Amino acid sequence: MFNQALHATIQILLFRQGPEDFPYATDGRLDTACTALGIIATALLFGIVQPLPLALFDGVVATLVVSLYVRLVLRLRGLESRQQQTRNALLATGSLLLLMLWLPMSMVMPVMTEFMNTMAAAQQAAGP
Repeated sequence: MFNQALHATIQILLFRQGPEDFPYATDGRLDTACTALGIIATALLFGIVQPLPLALFDGVVATLVVSLYVRLVLRLRGLESRQQQTRNALLATGSLLLLMLWLPMSMVMPVMTEFMNTMAAAQQAAGP
């Protein structure tokens, strides 16, 4: 099941499939895995510039927002039966994209943080 989910995620990212092609599982293991992956991927990216507890909190909030957004949109369109597949597909593809962004962002963010600190110090030195 997890291999099918990974294959479907890659196919969705390559625009060859849609979220309706993501595997459906009734036991909840795939939901749990996608939720954990969403939280961890977001926390890893935010952890570059934030302390770990705050990054984990941001990961939980971001995953919750995606879940609520999917629920709201699909309920408005009358497609509640697709909620699990769409939510899991969004979390899996978003997490994969965030993990691919981690390396470039980990190289850029320390430089950006140093630049912002230098700008703040310059503004304080200049006075009002």
